[in-house]
Amino acid sequence: MVSEPPFVSMYQTRSPITRKRTIDATFTALYLGPIRDLLPLMEQKFPELGLVFPANRWTNFLKELHSSDYVSSPIPVSGLRGIWKLLHEEDEHGVELQFSPYGGAINDLSESDTPFPHRKGNIFMIEYSLWWRKVEESGRHIDWSRRLYNYMGSYVTKSPRGAYVNYKDLDLGRNNLKGNTSYEQASVWGLRYFKGNFRRLVRVKKRVDPSNFFRNEQSIPPLSKSQ
Repeated sequence: MVSEPPFVSMYQTRSPITRKRTIDATFTALYLGPIRDLLPLMEQKFPELGLVFPANRWTNFLKELHSSDYVSSPIPVSGLRGIWKLLHEEDEHGVELQFSPYGGAINDLSESDTPFPHRKGNIFMIEYSLWWRKVEESGRHIDWSRRLYNYMGSYVTKSPRGAYVNYKDLDLGRNNLKGNTSYEQASVWGLRYFKGNFRRLVRVKKRVDPSNFFRNEQSIPPLSKSQ
């Protein structure tokens, strides 16, 4: 890791590919600036890497989808078999389901104590991650992810079907590009992320940011005068 830009971290693992006892080193970097400035910096600070950017570099970036669910009752074996069947259909090994246990200190607070409401009653959360490289195959992967999400509807929380706000799922909807988003429209994703706290957050938004200056695809909208 370096203290000045670019920020670079290194991960060392035993190689899973070769039979020999080989160690892999993986470098990840964060640089907030144009690529024309990054390459000379990398050549100066890390010449051993021999970093180059081929002409088609940008077409090879990963495309990703993330979504989530909360589970309050154990998924039966029959349900797990249905998940495994769907996983076998996705042939690029670019899919991952992460099961994160809940309980413990999470349950010490009530749903309304903080904006985060998914507490007592949830036994774990599922994150669905899917990634691929070829733009022309996006439709196939997105369709598969939606079939998996629809299948899981029988085994996860309902009314509303909970979701974790940090795994932003734009399939749930998004704010209007122009003009204000209504409370009813934003409730589609807002109630899944925040449950009964959503309306309270909308009221706070109206008080501290009535012009909706701070916004993103699924940010909290301010209540209009009629609401």
